Amino acid sequence: TNVTMDGKGIQAHTRKDTLTILLERGQVYQIQGLKAGTSVNDLTGSHVTSNKPVGVFGGSMCANVPKTIASCNYLLEMIPPVETFGKEYYTYPFDFGRPSGDTWRAIPFVDGAIVHLNGKLLATIGPGDAGSPMYEVDDKSRPELLSPSHWSFTKPVLMGQYINGHTFDGSDHGDPSFTVLQPQEQFESGNIVFAMPPDSAGFSNCVNVIVQDSLGAH
Repeated sequence: TNVTMDGKGIQAHTRKDTLTILLERGQVYQIQGLKAGTSVNDLTGSHVTSNKPVGVFGGSMCANVPKTIASCNYLLEMIPPVETFGKEYYTYPFDFGRPSGDTWRAIPFVDGAIVHLNGKLLATIGPGDAGSPMYEVDDKSRPELLSPSHWSFTKPVLMGQYINGHTFDGSDHGDPSFTVLQPQEQFESGNIVFAMPPDSAGFSNCVNVIVQDSLGAH
C-alpha cells in the first residue's frame, strides 16, 4: 500500500492519489509513509515526475532488514531516473564472510518484467501487479547469491542491495544499509570513477569487482 502521513502523523494521501507540488530553487518536499502501530506503509514504487530537473531520495529513518530482524538503521540513497534503469546486473555480497549474505530488491518501471537469475526463471513482476510489484530475496533463501551472480530482466528495473541486520545469520556484525546498483548498461565506457571517505574509527572501505569472462561472472 502507498499511504502517506502529514507532519502530525495523520493520513494525508492514499494509493493512486496524484499529488502536485510547486518547488522553487533549493526547496525540499518530504513525503513519509503512514505509520499504524508497528506497521509502516512502504512507498516503494511511487512515480515521481517533474517539468524541471530535481533530485529524489528514498530511505527510512530506522529500517529493519529484513523487516522481521531487529537492529534498525538509517537508510538513504539518491534514486536515479528511470532512463538509467537496466535489464542486466552483476551482483556479489558486501561481506563474503557472512553465512547468509545480503538482501536484493528489483523494482520494475513497467508491467511484465520477467526475472532471471543465472539463467533460471524466478518471477514476473510489475508495478500494476498487486501481488508481485517487485522481486525481493535474501541469500539465505538463494545461497547461489553468495557467489558472483548474473541477473537479467526483459524490461528495465532498479536494483538495490541491502546489508542485513547483524542478527539475521548469527554473524553478529553488520547493520542495515543499502545501495542502488548500477546496471551493466552503465559500464559500456570501461572507465569507473568512485570516491569514498578515509578509513577511520575502526571502519574501512571495500569495493567489489566482478569480471565477466567466457565462464561467466567472477
